[in-house]
Amino acid sequence: MAPQRHPRFSDQELRVMVEEIIRVEPQLFGSHVQHTTIARKAELWQRIVDRVNAVGQHPRNREDIRKL
Repeated sequence: MAPQRHPRFSDQELRVMVEEIIRVEPQLFGSHVQHTTIARKAELWQRIVDRVNAVGQHPRNREDIRKL
């Protein structure tokens, strides 16, 4: 049996996700990525997940957010 998929992201979830990723983009992908520890990146991703979950109907996890 295939794993159950989450429903699509809502417009509000997408908006929050994009805003949060843009805010920390240098630390996750850009100019400061070499100076960002793995623990700090995990913390940043979790903060994004928490903010997306605060506006969403369906709980998301870090992998749901990162693979989008």
